[in-house]
Amino acid sequence: MEFYIKKGATLPTLKYQVVKDGRSDYHRFYNYVTGDTLFFSMVDSTTKIPKIITRKGKFVKSEVDDEYYATYRFRNFDTNKAGRFEGQFLIKTDEGTIGLDLKEKIFINVVETIIPDQFDGNGGGCYTTDNPCCPVPSFTPSNTPSVTPTPSITPTPTLTPTPTTP
Repeated sequence: MEFYIKKGATLPTLKYQVVKDGRSDYHRFYNYVTGDTLFFSMVDSTTKIPKIITRKGKFVKSEVDDEYYATYRFRNFDTNKAGRFEGQFLIKTDEGTIGLDLKEKIFINVVETIIPDQFDGNGGGCYTTDNPCCPVPSFTPSNTPSVTPTPSITPTPTLTPTPTTP
């Protein structure tokens, strides 16, 4: 599974469907769904250096059917370095730590964003890029004085009697 998130972002939430494959003890899995038993770890694919070590995740039940999803919501320092990482969900039980049986590996791709690090999200700071395809319009003040129109008095018609012939 390939998952993409922007550098420094916290959304979207990583969501992985727990698979009923007939080989694992799926019914026993339901015992672990309640409580804080799910954890997430993530290591750099190239260097194998851990980026996240056993941080709490959550199980979420689908509203449509009886499927469960293992989820993890990233923190901004989890994604502060662009790169490719491999993720794993773990379940801690009284018997020890069990790796969640995954149908395929989870690869998290943290990609660069076009918004610079100094963007504060409140309209302050610089939030434009130096990308030549997207020029930023500039404003040059003019020294030409502005003219404000003054109202003029317009005479209103007066009533003048006109003779009428019977």
